Amino acid sequence: MDLFLQLLANGLVIGTFYALSALGLTLVFGLMRVVNFAHGELYVVGGLLGWALTDLVGLNFFLTLALVIVSLAVGGYLIDRLLMGRVRGQGEEPTILLTIGLSIFITNTALQTSRCSLALSSSRSRGWCWWPSPLPSSSPPIC
Repeated sequence: MDLFLQLLANGLVIGTFYALSALGLTLVFGLMRVVNFAHGELYVVGGLLGWALTDLVGLNFFLTLALVIVSLAVGGYLIDRLLMGRVRGQGEEPTILLTIGLSIFITNTALQTSRCSLALSSSRSRGWCWWPSPLPSSSPPIC
Protein backbone atom coordinates (compact mmCIF):
# COMPACT_ATOMS: atom_id res chain seq x y z
CA MET A 1 0.00 0.00 0.00
CA ASP A 2 2.88 2.36 0.79
CA LEU A 3 4.40 1.75 -2.63
CA PHE A 4 1.08 2.52 -4.30
CA LEU A 5 0.73 5.81 -2.42
CA GLN A 6 4.30 6.77 -3.28
CA LEU A 7 3.74 5.98 -6.95
CA LEU A 8 0.48 7.92 -6.90
CA ALA A 9 2.18 10.95 -5.35
CA ASN A 10 5.06 10.77 -7.84
CA GLY A 11 2.62 10.52 -10.74
CA LEU A 12 0.66 13.53 -9.51
CA VAL A 13 3.84 15.62 -9.11
CA ILE A 14 5.17 14.69 -12.56
CA GLY A 15 1.75 15.27 -14.12
CA THR A 16 1.60 18.68 -12.46
CA PHE A 17 4.99 19.61 -13.94
CA TYR A 18 3.85 18.49 -17.39
CA ALA A 19 0.61 20.45 -17.08
CA LEU A 20 2.46 23.55 -15.89
CA SER A 21 4.91 23.32 -18.75
CA ALA A 22 2.15 22.82 -21.32
CA LEU A 23 0.16 25.69 -19.85
CA GLY A 24 3.19 27.98 -20.07
CA LEU A 25 3.86 27.05 -23.69
CA THR A 26 0.20 27.54 -24.59
CA LEU A 27 0.04 30.88 -22.82
CA VAL A 28 3.19 32.22 -24.49
CA PHE A 29 2.15 31.03 -27.94
CA GLY A 30 -1.46 32.16 -27.52
CA LEU A 31 -0.64 35.68 -26.37
CA MET A 32 2.61 36.49 -28.14
CA ARG A 33 2.53 34.09 -31.11
CA VAL A 34 6.06 32.97 -30.24
CA VAL A 35 7.21 29.36 -30.22
CA ASN A 36 9.58 29.46 -27.27
CA PHE A 37 12.19 26.73 -27.56
CA ALA A 38 13.90 27.97 -24.39
CA HIS A 39 10.86 27.27 -22.22
CA GLY A 40 12.24 24.09 -20.66
CA GLU A 41 15.62 25.67 -20.03
CA LEU A 42 13.98 28.42 -18.02
CA TYR A 43 12.46 25.69 -15.84
CA VAL A 44 15.97 24.29 -15.37
CA VAL A 45 17.29 27.73 -14.38
CA GLY A 46 14.52 27.98 -11.79
CA GLY A 47 15.38 24.56 -10.42
CA LEU A 48 19.11 25.29 -10.26
CA LEU A 49 18.51 28.65 -8.63
CA GLY A 50 16.16 27.09 -6.10
CA TRP A 51 18.65 24.34 -5.34
CA ALA A 52 21.50 26.82 -4.94
CA LEU A 53 19.53 29.07 -2.61
CA THR A 54 18.28 26.27 -0.38
CA ASP A 55 21.30 23.97 -0.36
CA LEU A 56 24.28 26.27 -0.78
CA VAL A 57 23.00 29.48 0.83
CA GLY A 58 20.72 27.77 3.35
CA LEU A 59 17.57 29.83 2.85
CA ASN A 60 14.10 28.69 3.85
CA PHE A 61 12.22 26.80 1.12
CA PHE A 62 9.32 29.26 0.92
CA LEU A 63 11.61 32.28 0.84
CA THR A 64 13.60 30.55 -1.89
CA LEU A 65 10.41 29.85 -3.82
CA ALA A 66 9.42 33.52 -3.67
CA LEU A 67 12.91 34.65 -4.73
CA VAL A 68 13.00 32.22 -7.66
CA ILE A 69 9.57 33.34 -8.87
CA VAL A 70 10.54 37.02 -8.69
CA SER A 71 13.95 36.50 -10.30
CA LEU A 72 12.55 34.45 -13.20
CA ALA A 73 9.78 36.99 -13.72
CA VAL A 74 12.40 39.74 -13.96
CA GLY A 75 14.53 37.54 -16.23
CA GLY A 76 11.56 36.82 -18.48
CA TYR A 77 10.73 40.52 -18.67
CA LEU A 78 14.33 41.32 -19.62
CA ILE A 79 14.39 38.57 -22.26
CA ASP A 80 11.18 39.93 -23.73
CA ARG A 81 12.27 43.57 -23.75
CA LEU A 82 15.90 43.12 -24.77
CA LEU A 83 15.74 40.15 -27.15
CA MET A 84 12.21 39.37 -28.26
CA GLY A 85 11.32 43.02 -28.82
CA ARG A 86 13.99 43.27 -31.51
CA VAL A 87 12.51 40.49 -33.65
CA ARG A 88 8.82 40.99 -32.90
CA GLY A 89 6.86 41.66 -36.06
CA GLN A 90 9.49 40.21 -38.40
CA GLY A 91 7.81 36.85 -38.90
CA GLU A 92 8.20 33.46 -37.27
CA GLU A 93 11.71 32.53 -38.41
CA PRO A 94 13.64 35.17 -36.42
CA THR A 95 11.79 34.35 -33.22
CA ILE A 96 12.36 30.62 -33.71
CA LEU A 97 16.07 31.16 -34.33
CA LEU A 98 16.32 33.51 -31.35
CA THR A 99 14.66 31.08 -28.94
CA ILE A 100 16.78 28.17 -30.20
CA GLY A 101 19.91 30.27 -29.66
CA LEU A 102 18.66 31.30 -26.23
CA SER A 103 18.04 27.64 -25.42
CA ILE A 104 21.60 26.71 -26.36
CA PHE A 105 23.00 29.67 -24.40
CA ILE A 106 21.01 28.89 -21.23
CA THR A 107 21.88 25.18 -21.39
CA ASN A 108 25.61 25.78 -21.73
CA THR A 109 25.62 28.57 -19.14
CA ALA A 110 23.83 26.31 -16.66
CA LEU A 111 26.33 23.52 -17.31
CA GLN A 112 29.29 25.88 -16.84
CA THR A 113 28.02 27.64 -13.72
CA SER A 114 26.92 24.46 -11.96
CA ARG A 115 30.20 22.76 -12.96
CA CYS A 116 28.23 19.72 -14.00
CA SER A 117 28.95 17.42 -16.89
CA LEU A 118 27.90 13.92 -17.72
CA ALA A 119 30.65 11.41 -17.19
CA LEU A 120 30.61 7.71 -18.00
CA SER A 121 32.25 5.43 -15.53
CA SER A 122 32.51 1.75 -14.81
CA SER A 123 31.22 0.39 -11.54
CA ARG A 124 32.00 -3.23 -10.75
CA SER A 125 28.73 -3.91 -8.98
CA ARG A 126 26.37 -1.94 -11.21
CA GLY A 127 27.97 -1.89 -14.65
CA TRP A 128 28.14 1.38 -16.58
CA CYS A 129 26.43 4.41 -15.10
CA TRP A 130 26.12 8.15 -15.67
CA TRP A 131 26.49 10.78 -12.96
CA PRO A 132 27.16 14.49 -12.66
CA SER A 133 30.89 15.13 -12.39
CA PRO A 134 32.92 16.29 -10.53
CA LEU A 135 31.51 14.73 -7.39
CA PRO A 136 32.91 15.02 -3.88
CA SER A 137 34.92 11.95 -2.98
CA SER A 138 32.37 10.81 -0.41
CA SER A 139 29.45 10.83 -2.89
CA PRO A 140 28.75 7.60 -4.80
CA PRO A 141 27.74 7.68 -8.46
CA ILE A 142 24.02 7.90 -9.14
CA CYS A 143 23.07 4.79 -11.09
